[in-house]
Amino acid sequence: MVNGSLKQVLQKKVRRIDCRKRLLIIMDAAYGMEYLHGKSVVHFDLKCENLLVNMKDPQCPVYKVTM
Repeated sequence: MVNGSLKQVLQKKVRRIDCRKRLLIIMDAAYGMEYLHGKSVVHFDLKCENLLVNMKDPQCPVYKVTM
């Protein structure tokens, strides 16, 4: 993904994450975990290093869960 992990984005103090984007992060993480659970995959290591970020479009950022 373009911006790397969520941890890398959070460590850069240049970019602020507003409440709307925080909600999108939470929702995308939940959808990703639901998808994995539906495939009978248990993800034991959900953390900001395992959430990939693409903020090219500031109106609709994309977050993906990795393993």
